[in-house]
Amino acid sequence: MASRGRSERQASVLVLLACAFPCVLPMATSPARPVKNDGRGYDLRPRALAFDVMCEVCDDNRPLDEALRHSGVGSLPPQRRAFVRKLTTQTVRRIHQLDAVLYSHGELPTSRPLLNLLRLGATQLLILDVPEYAAVSTSLDLAQDQGMGNFKGLVNKRLRAVSEERAAHAARLADMSLALPPWLSAEVALHGGPEAVEGVGRAMLSDPPLDLTLRMPPGLGPAGSATPGDEASAGDTAAQAASLGGKVLAGTTVRLPPKFRGQLPTMPGYTDGAWWVQK
Repeated sequence: MASRGRSERQASVLVLLACAFPCVLPMATSPARPVKNDGRGYDLRPRALAFDVMCEVCDDNRPLDEALRHSGVGSLPPQRRAFVRKLTTQTVRRIHQLDAVLYSHGELPTSRPLLNLLRLGATQLLILDVPEYAAVSTSLDLAQDQGMGNFKGLVNKRLRAVSEERAAHAARLADMSLALPPWLSAEVALHGGPEAVEGVGRAMLSDPPLDLTLRMPPGLGPAGSATPGDEASAGDTAAQAASLGGKVLAGTTVRLPPKFRGQLPTMPGYTDGAWWVQK
């Protein structure tokens, strides 16, 4: 029993790390999934790929960024690729809150794939504000696509119940103690109190900033300190940071806003190798 408890904690920590620090490097391209439409023109690939990613993260303990790179997400058009990343990132980050939401409408299914499908549906309804008809209908089609057609009735009932009580579920999504695994929430509360739980929960749900390192301008040393006559180089650094929508932290390090949503290949200086992403 002790080893099982450790395994569960290790899996929870991996999930938390995967969602708290998603990498923003461009995703590698894997073979594309065949296009599967639901009869109304919806392309199910984005949600099907999101389902694959969730199963890899939750069942195989694969880091989120790694699962995104090797799942074929890179073969999608940019807008749909961004949707898959946002959907999976929010689902993994809020996985314990989502489970609390789903549990309020009945026991959680023992089938892990089915639970992941419900989590994705709830994320669309409560966090991404996808219209009910789209979130529910595509979840039903995804259940059929993944060999869970016998559970379409359960999926329909559970997700529509979640949608009908969106206002009530807002309180669960605001409860930071539910954002952490119960064992971690208890440990943090024991040593830091409710304020620490609140802080850790909010930090875990926040988008981390994106830091870039600019190619070293002439006259700037490794520490970023300008030597006499290098004011123009320092000014160039500030100008380049402004063109990227960020600010200079120190030397040649530029921090982009926490809510940054740009695609790296489209940013100024990408093709020139004028900067690189800090890991």
